[in-house]
Amino acid sequence: MRRRSRATELAKAESRLGRLPEDDRRFVEAVTSQIVAKLLHLPTVRLKEAAAEADGVVYAEVVRHLFGLGEEEQQS
Repeated sequence: MRRRSRATELAKAESRLGRLPEDDRRFVEAVTSQIVAKLLHLPTVRLKEAAAEADGVVYAEVVRHLFGLGEEEQQS
Protein backbone atom coordinates (compact mmCIF):
# COMPACT_ATOMS: atom_id res chain seq x y z
CA MET A 1 0.00 0.00 0.00
CA ARG A 2 2.63 2.57 1.00
CA ARG A 3 4.71 1.76 -2.08
CA ARG A 4 1.72 2.39 -4.38
CA SER A 5 0.87 5.64 -2.60
CA ARG A 6 4.45 6.86 -2.82
CA ALA A 7 4.73 5.85 -6.48
CA THR A 8 1.44 7.57 -7.30
CA GLU A 9 2.56 10.79 -5.65
CA LEU A 10 5.93 10.63 -7.40
CA ALA A 11 4.16 10.25 -10.74
CA LYS A 12 1.98 13.28 -9.99
CA ALA A 13 5.01 15.34 -9.05
CA GLU A 14 6.86 14.29 -12.16
CA SER A 15 3.93 15.27 -14.35
CA ARG A 16 4.10 18.76 -12.85
CA LEU A 17 7.89 19.05 -12.85
CA GLY A 18 8.58 17.45 -16.19
CA ARG A 19 10.76 14.47 -16.92
CA LEU A 20 13.59 14.20 -14.41
CA PRO A 21 17.02 12.92 -15.36
CA GLU A 22 17.41 9.31 -14.17
CA ASP A 23 19.94 10.22 -11.44
CA ASP A 24 17.58 12.86 -10.04
CA ARG A 25 14.63 10.48 -10.20
CA ARG A 26 16.54 7.80 -8.28
CA PHE A 27 17.52 10.41 -5.69
CA VAL A 28 13.91 11.58 -5.23
CA GLU A 29 12.74 7.96 -4.99
CA ALA A 30 15.37 7.21 -2.34
CA VAL A 31 14.52 10.30 -0.28
CA THR A 32 10.78 9.66 -0.37
CA SER A 33 11.34 6.02 0.54
CA GLN A 34 13.46 7.08 3.52
CA ILE A 35 10.79 9.55 4.66
CA VAL A 36 8.07 6.90 4.50
CA ALA A 37 10.26 4.43 6.39
CA LYS A 38 11.03 6.97 9.12
CA LEU A 39 7.38 7.90 9.52
CA LEU A 40 6.26 4.28 9.82
CA HIS A 41 9.15 2.88 11.86
CA LEU A 42 7.99 3.68 15.41
CA PRO A 43 4.31 2.81 14.81
CA THR A 44 5.40 -0.49 13.26
CA VAL A 45 7.66 -1.32 16.20
CA ARG A 46 4.93 -0.45 18.70
CA LEU A 47 2.34 -2.46 16.79
CA LYS A 48 4.62 -5.51 16.83
CA GLU A 49 5.09 -5.07 20.58
CA ALA A 50 1.33 -4.72 21.10
CA ALA A 51 0.67 -7.83 19.01
CA ALA A 52 2.44 -9.89 21.68
CA GLU A 53 0.04 -8.60 24.35
CA ALA A 54 -3.34 -10.10 25.16
CA ASP A 55 -5.19 -7.25 23.42
CA GLY A 56 -3.01 -7.39 20.28
CA VAL A 57 -6.02 -8.25 18.12
CA VAL A 58 -7.63 -4.95 19.11
CA TYR A 59 -4.56 -3.02 17.96
CA ALA A 60 -4.52 -4.90 14.67
CA GLU A 61 -8.19 -4.04 14.04
CA VAL A 62 -7.58 -0.36 14.83
CA VAL A 63 -4.65 -0.22 12.42
CA ARG A 64 -6.69 -1.93 9.69
CA HIS A 65 -9.43 0.63 10.21
CA LEU A 66 -7.12 3.69 10.35
CA PHE A 67 -5.19 2.76 7.23
CA GLY A 68 -8.06 1.18 5.30
CA LEU A 69 -6.19 -2.11 5.01
CA GLY A 70 -8.13 -4.82 3.26
CA GLU A 71 -10.70 -2.40 1.87
CA GLU A 72 -9.24 -2.69 -1.64
CA GLU A 73 -9.81 -6.44 -1.65
CA GLN A 74 -13.37 -6.06 -0.37
CA GLN A 75 -14.24 -3.56 -3.13
CA SER A 76 -12.92 -5.82 -5.93
